[in-house]
Amino acid sequence: MTTSSGVLSDLPHRRHPAKPDAAALAALVIALGLCFVPTGTAATPTSPVYDGHGNLIGVPFVPAPEPVQKGLTEERALQIALGYPKVRDWVQRYEGEELTKDATFDQGTHLWTVKVWAPGKAGEIVLAKVDDRTQRVTEAWTGPQVAWKMARGYRGAFGLKINDLGIWLGLCGAFLLGLVDWRRPFSLRTLDLLVLLSFSVSLWYFNEGDIFTSVPPPRSSSPASASASTCAPRT
Repeated sequence: MTTSSGVLSDLPHRRHPAKPDAAALAALVIALGLCFVPTGTAATPTSPVYDGHGNLIGVPFVPAPEPVQKGLTEERALQIALGYPKVRDWVQRYEGEELTKDATFDQGTHLWTVKVWAPGKAGEIVLAKVDDRTQRVTEAWTGPQVAWKMARGYRGAFGLKINDLGIWLGLCGAFLLGLVDWRRPFSLRTLDLLVLLSFSVSLWYFNEGDIFTSVPPPRSSSPASASASTCAPRT
């Protein structure tokens, strides 16, 4: 007769399941957690992004520039520009008329652009630039110089190097020496040549932006066509 102890001894040896190691369990949890963590935020594009069909799907982010601290107010910029001698003399011609004045600030150049308009056909009569840092006028154009840039006397704007004093005088000398009648140097022919060369004086004033010295206006001219002064400061 088999005893209960013998039956138990005949059964296969059964082991209790091993308890999982704590360190291994922690590693498994971390690994599973990493599977759900984004691999990283999308990189900010530095240039336009297109899909396979050429459609725009992303543009670079450009942060807005920080506002520049202005040293002048709009009223002060107007005062500086209107107090500049050339501008003041011209604006006085419109005394008693209701003028429209405006000043805008450019953060990139640190310059105030001052404009003045007169009623009627005159239109814009003043265009000036005021440096916000130095509080000085860097450009001042009045009357026809506002709309007609040819009258501002920009260096090299017309003729380039041919208007340089040395080159121009050399050309004038060649013109005179080549056409004068040396057998009769004191003739009307020579006088005609000198009269033609005298227009160089007008050209010089024009190139300097002093257009009303170059070509004086009639005495009966209106303020819109009469002059105020010399050319603006060169920068």
